[in-house]
Amino acid sequence: MAFARISHSALFTLVMIGCLATIITSGILVGEYNVEHEMPPTEGIETRTRYLLFCGIWTFLLSLVSILGLSSSPDHLLFSIAGHLVWLLVTLVLFVSGAAALTAVIRGEHYNHQTRLEILAGFAWADSILIFLAILLILSVGLGRRNGLGGSLLASPSAA
Repeated sequence: MAFARISHSALFTLVMIGCLATIITSGILVGEYNVEHEMPPTEGIETRTRYLLFCGIWTFLLSLVSILGLSSSPDHLLFSIAGHLVWLLVTLVLFVSGAAALTAVIRGEHYNHQTRLEILAGFAWADSILIFLAILLILSVGLGRRNGLGGSLLASPSAA
């Protein structure tokens, strides 16, 4: 139980830190694109940047809810193994698609703010990896406890 609680908090804190980096980087770019004299290189880049801003905010908020919810109400269905897996899988798809879309557009190009765009793509890929590791953690804890997908992450293992 202590391993699950500590590793969950540590990994989701790392996810939140990665998302903060994504939020800050994409927020700076979106803010610059919103200024009239600072037009984005293409509409596609602006859309992808805003999309990654959404992904960062989405993941940050859900990670925060997950950490706080698991500490205050660990037996609630929202914080069960299945509850975690649902939003983590959706988030992984969102982040991978955003990272891949931005990477495909900026690769080999030389746009304004190219370095920031590359940094944003790097943060998005790093967030994708952290989310994948969180999925592996939730699955390993769930399989180790043998409580089923609806079981609590922090409950005692059920007898076989």
